[in-house]
Amino acid sequence: MRRPIAGSVILITGASSGIGAATARLLASYGATIVLCARRADELAHVRQSMHNPERHLVCTVDVTDAHAVAATVEHTIATLGRIDAVVCNAGVGVTGPVAELDYGNYLDAMAVNVGGFLHLVNAVNPYFSRQHGGQYVVISSVVGQHALPYTGGYAATKAALERLCEALRIESRGLGITVSVIRPGTVASGFFAHRIGPDREQRRTRSPGMAPEVVARSIVSALRYNRRIVYPRFRDLLLRVVADLFPMWSDAILARTIQWKQKTGDNETSSPAQDT
Repeated sequence: MRRPIAGSVILITGASSGIGAATARLLASYGATIVLCARRADELAHVRQSMHNPERHLVCTVDVTDAHAVAATVEHTIATLGRIDAVVCNAGVGVTGPVAELDYGNYLDAMAVNVGGFLHLVNAVNPYFSRQHGGQYVVISSVVGQHALPYTGGYAATKAALERLCEALRIESRGLGITVSVIRPGTVASGFFAHRIGPDREQRRTRSPGMAPEVVARSIVSALRYNRRIVYPRFRDLLLRVVADLFPMWSDAILARTIQWKQKTGDNETSSPAQDT
């Protein structure tokens, strides 16, 4: 069954840039009322002005790691707009480093955003979804939630935890009119890599320029319309996952040669010849 977008109220976290901003613009063009949520008020205001009928959308400055602030945002949305039909859980942060050197504090910081932010939103929104006997969660995960890449193990672990929570929530919500969709994008052309937590000494033979955020936004709209369970914005990302499942040792060998890490020697950083490409 195709669900209508026009007239719905959709809350988006991480809406100040990248996937969140692109999704807000696209959903607004279909007639949805958007609640733009992020920490950066100026950027949110700019996104709002770039949307169709900007005056109808709500801007909420909120840190998703703050449970009380998230709950207050949901209360404010209900009081102002009367309801919430769906939430797009997009706020996220990366964390880098070899697992053997991974800083636990950095990992917890990433967990607080990627997993804690989702839980705070579910805690705040689910009572409303239950009372209105309907609602949809669209959760932005990653291809690494299924198969980690070298030096992104911490980030992959947060996304794997996020997906297990989504699986349980989906089952627990059966019969309540509440649905859960998971989006698994690969590399996206955004500021994500520039804002990762931890040292950034990852070296790749090749780096994909990434898909445009608008590609992911279209997948989110598809998930909202058709209640899709799992969505890969690009077929190539699904194909790579299947190949990794079928040929794990081959996949490991290719990744080990393709993605490496600079080593520090005294005050200088050096890299293996394989990295100098």
